Amino acid sequence: MVMVIKSNIAGASISKPDGWNPPFSTDGLKYANIFGRGNLTANLAPGGVPAIAYGNPTQKGEAFEFSTNNYLDTRVPTSEKATLISIANNTDSTQASRCFLISSFKGSADAGKSLVTQGPTPSALYMYSHYKGTGADGSPWSNAYSAGLNTLSTDRSPAFFYGKDMGNALHLGDLTNAKAKVSPPGLPITSFANPALTYLIGQSRVEGSPKHLQYADLIFDRALSDEELLQIYQYFQMYYSRRGIHI
Repeated sequence: MVMVIKSNIAGASISKPDGWNPPFSTDGLKYANIFGRGNLTANLAPGGVPAIAYGNPTQKGEAFEFSTNNYLDTRVPTSEKATLISIANNTDSTQASRCFLISSFKGSADAGKSLVTQGPTPSALYMYSHYKGTGADGSPWSNAYSAGLNTLSTDRSPAFFYGKDMGNALHLGDLTNAKAKVSPPGLPITSFANPALTYLIGQSRVEGSPKHLQYADLIFDRALSDEELLQIYQYFQMYYSRRGIHI
């Protein structure tokens, strides 16, 4: 007898029960979710634990809307090196109301890591990471080191944002608009991670975040190469083009 299995899952592979078998390396992938699938707390990373939802994040088409009281705790701890990827819309925000896409920020004394947008559209993209070492005056330094990049999208359409901490420099980019920047600190300071801090989606641990849409998020505990980032971007370009969305 021949058994035929049918599936309504989009894509070329159903070798995994969740239907997601990406064509890029998942080495170091600790969290991944494609929110249009409707499972808010899913973690598609190999062996990943489900996230915990707080408040009532609302699904809107291929995205979920997150805000101050509506967010996820991925339960993924921060690491010394990391890559944070978020496909999100470019949302107006102010200096006092940064839009936290992925964050474990708990204040300057426990800065964690964050990928945020900030300012009126086109918002700037920032990555923050806790660094320690020696300051310019020779005294001990322990604080959030940051790097920023002006983006180009003004229509609030989704874009592929990333930030990676290489341990001794931050690299961030908006691949949708072909913008990227590498920022070494210029001081003898290096990345520091508190594994007790876990990443939140859509919020930080101490600040509010305006309403915004996030389509997909990935967290790696290593710094990806530029080639790997491009592979992931191209995969999601095709994924969303089949749904009438350009990133």
